[in-house]
Amino acid sequence: MAFEDIGQLIFVQLLQMTDYPGSPFTGDIARDLIMFLLVPSVFIILVVYMMVGRVLPPDARYNKLRVLLGATTYLFIIAGGYYRTFALLAGPYFIFLIFVLGILFFFIEHFGRRGHELRSSYGGRGNGSHSASTTSIPHYENMGFIELNKTKKRIQARLADVTHEIREAEAGKVEEDLTYLRKERVSLQQELREVERQLNLGKRMGF
Repeated sequence: MAFEDIGQLIFVQLLQMTDYPGSPFTGDIARDLIMFLLVPSVFIILVVYMMVGRVLPPDARYNKLRVLLGATTYLFIIAGGYYRTFALLAGPYFIFLIFVLGILFFFIEHFGRRGHELRSSYGGRGNGSHSASTTSIPHYENMGFIELNKTKKRIQARLADVTHEIREAEAGKVEEDLTYLRKERVSLQQELREVERQLNLGKRMGF
């Protein structure tokens, strides 16, 4: 009886999930608390965190405002009766996150790293300063303007160095060096475009 009272208090009175204790609830209070309280709460926090990152830049002066906006949004979801929608979406989201993205990331990391090690062993450069280049583009959505500008200057400086090294490699006809350098130049150019896009987006939004 005490467990039923806890379930009624949390799910019906607080979270406004009036279908408790019927479907989709299992009747096992521990399982229901995990699946319909903990998991949806984490899902909501992730959604709110990404939303707050879009609205307010991650600058120290906005920290209190970010916390206020995040907490208010979470309470609004509960008080407005929208918690049930998020609770039903959380399960499929975690299944996708674990079984699709998790397994995909595992295979990419596992086989991608082994392939990189093989290339380094049989055809890698002696100087490892350029071998760390990557084809993935970092995401700068949650970076403030000061950090974005610093990152832009850093990328521009490295891009100038790589361009100079490419010219030297072309003059020396060192094809192996050129391959790595050209890949790094493409990656840096992509990063620079992404940083500039975030800076222009922030200017249009008036931040």
